[in-house]
Amino acid sequence: MVQPRQYWVSDNITLSLRDISFWHFLSNSLIACGGHVKIDKGPFKTETDVHKVEYETMGVFGANLLNENLEALIKINDICNRCGIDTISTGGLCIFGFSVLDYQTLPDFLEAADGSNWNMEELEKIGHRISMLRHIFNLKAGINPKDFKFPARVLGNPPLQSGETKGVSIDLEAMLKGYLKEAGFDTETAIPGKEVLAELDLSKYF
Repeated sequence: MVQPRQYWVSDNITLSLRDISFWHFLSNSLIACGGHVKIDKGPFKTETDVHKVEYETMGVFGANLLNENLEALIKINDICNRCGIDTISTGGLCIFGFSVLDYQTLPDFLEAADGSNWNMEELEKIGHRISMLRHIFNLKAGINPKDFKFPARVLGNPPLQSGETKGVSIDLEAMLKGYLKEAGFDTETAIPGKEVLAELDLSKYF
């Protein structure tokens, strides 16, 4: 088990004051709780500096899920940030599933319930298929995430001229494209790709 120390918290990354490339404050806060870090190597390597994990995110995705891998926490935090997903509520959902049933015993539970043989790959595919069907339904109903509008002020357009977010703008288009790519959708139209539809046996629906 990794034992936190003053200047390091895992085998592959250090997170002391000297390793955080940029600090920032929340409005009216006396403590700079925000900062940027970078993972240089390993499975959770980041290409650029990303936001450091704050204590709420570290709590829900770390201790509450028995996860001691800080690199994984940083990567999870970055994925949620880029997709515009709240880490606390997302972590809470993961904790619920983790608490209700051991992830690895789920196939055994379902087999006992219906007599079928299940494995985790099949269950993950089912989850992906459900998510894709919801997206297809929304598209047919005229609901496309590409059309969602956010207030310009929320995105920093134009950027504020003072305060802790002075000069900061959010590239919503880049965030959305990143999400669509990960989900298997066309990044320009949000339409599911032929390959992912075929893989999930959903081609006949779209």
